Amino acid sequence: MKWLKRSALALAVLVFIALAGVGAVFWAVGTDSGTTWLVRRLVAAAPQLSIDSIRGSLLGGVRLEGVRMRTPRDELDIDSLTLEWNAPALLAGVLAFRRADATRAVYRRVPDVPGGGGGPPKLPWPLRIDEGSVAELSLTIQDTTLTFTSDTLSDSTYYDGRLALMDVVGTWGDTALAADATIDLKDDIELVVTGNWSGPVAGVAASGSLELSGTWPNLAVRHELATPFAATTTGRIARIMPEAGRPSPPCHAGRSPRSGGAGWGGAAPWAVRPAAGAPAVRAARDLAQC
Repeated sequence: MKWLKRSALALAVLVFIALAGVGAVFWAVGTDSGTTWLVRRLVAAAPQLSIDSIRGSLLGGVRLEGVRMRTPRDELDIDSLTLEWNAPALLAGVLAFRRADATRAVYRRVPDVPGGGGGPPKLPWPLRIDEGSVAELSLTIQDTTLTFTSDTLSDSTYYDGRLALMDVVGTWGDTALAADATIDLKDDIELVVTGNWSGPVAGVAASGSLELSGTWPNLAVRHELATPFAATTTGRIARIMPEAGRPSPPCHAGRSPRSGGAGWGGAAPWAVRPAAGAPAVRAARDLAQC
């Protein structure tokens, strides 16, 4: 009978441990306090990230207020981010969210910072967003600011410094944009962007497609104008480094660089060879100028 009692005791201990484990998991994902503890632990593994407040639970939906990322070269602020957790994806080792909706996101490139050092956040698991949106996205690089509204995306991932944005749709001024982008954030930023645009050019309805690839800010460009007539342009957006001891001229949003002349104080720091009239090309050029 002793072996029977020992077996029953061992079984009771195992059941207790299992119940305790289930209770701990439910506390972490199903309660506000547990989710706050869990998110704080995840953020602690990525010191570049910080969050002012955490509300809700992973099972019921969590809202993050004051999300910030700081690296030597980049700053990102998100006013509010609402997440719906995709729990089954965790079985495959992926931290996934069915939805991720941000109210306003502001990105700034810190000027005059040499490459290297810091780096993008490192998360313990691959991150995936099944469906996402940003009400307003602002990109500022020195004196150039671009604002995109009503931005949506799907099936986008981030892991080990590599960001893949799929089915991105948004507007820039009067121009509608749709694109896929892959961005490697380690050291020099390498990116590949393919997309389509439509909007007025000089008062005429127009549309086309755009491809960008290369290491920031030296990018190969291919642009195909579809309407009001067909035309293909290829070229490069490339920075010409200033001479030693000579400061770079400032960036000017919406202005095409010229070889010398007023507004640049001498030789232009950028060689821009694609057709600059299309809105999508202008947006890429304005960003790359800084």
